[in-house]
Amino acid sequence: MIKGTVLYELFKLTGYWYKTLSTNPQNQKVKRHQCGPHRKQYLIHFAPKEKSEKKPIILYYHGGGWIFGKPEIFAKKATIFTEQGYDFIIPSYRKVPFYNADHIREDLDLTLAFLETYLKQDQFKNRKIILGGTSAGGSLVARIYFQKEQLYRYGFKDEDFIGMFLTAAPLDLSKMKKNVVMSSYAGKTNSERFTNASPIMSLSRKDPIEILSFHGTRDGLVQLDASQSFLDKYEGLHPGLVENIKLKDYGHIDSASWAHSNNAIRKKLLEWLAKF
Repeated sequence: MIKGTVLYELFKLTGYWYKTLSTNPQNQKVKRHQCGPHRKQYLIHFAPKEKSEKKPIILYYHGGGWIFGKPEIFAKKATIFTEQGYDFIIPSYRKVPFYNADHIREDLDLTLAFLETYLKQDQFKNRKIILGGTSAGGSLVARIYFQKEQLYRYGFKDEDFIGMFLTAAPLDLSKMKKNVVMSSYAGKTNSERFTNASPIMSLSRKDPIEILSFHGTRDGLVQLDASQSFLDKYEGLHPGLVENIKLKDYGHIDSASWAHSNNAIRKKLLEWLAKF
């Protein structure tokens, strides 16, 4: 089976889900909070049993091609962070094909509106936020931070966020292969929806934040160029704030292996988090 193809990634996906997915809370407290009227507009807060009032909060969006996935099944992944003392929040969002990028933007806004109040609790006072996302989720956290009008509307400031980690994230949708999923999510390439859905279109000189990115050189689902062009432009605007790790001969699912294996990618990620 040829690495770098969709077929290869689908083959690898079965093993990834088997190793990664779990609803077992595993030494962490789990709270569900509704953010909007739709059943998919909610978030799960995975809290460590041993809290650290100094550590930042991680707001993480899961992948799944904007098609599938829900926060509950990522309890095992959350444990990687809660065992280190981080509060780990995973929002849900509506999915293609019944909803598109504009609807998901509404879900992002509802999450921000909820968190603006939720994070005022004493236990979160003066704590910063680190954004994280894998694949489609990486695209969504980039929209949260770089689309400033919505961010500011819900009471957040640039300085509330101190870092962003991304895994195989489609950040420049113009570099993605055209297919039914992309069309359903973002619409035609010359449409307003497509422009709004592509994080690279929201970059400016006023968004300084440290970024750690992992992306395989043989990704069969999200082409390397779909993150590379964004990161190159961002590095040009904010030199020294990007750590762009290209994983030689890694595919899409391989890049996300930190979720189930204590490998070099996970160690690098935890090392990077620990500096904040």
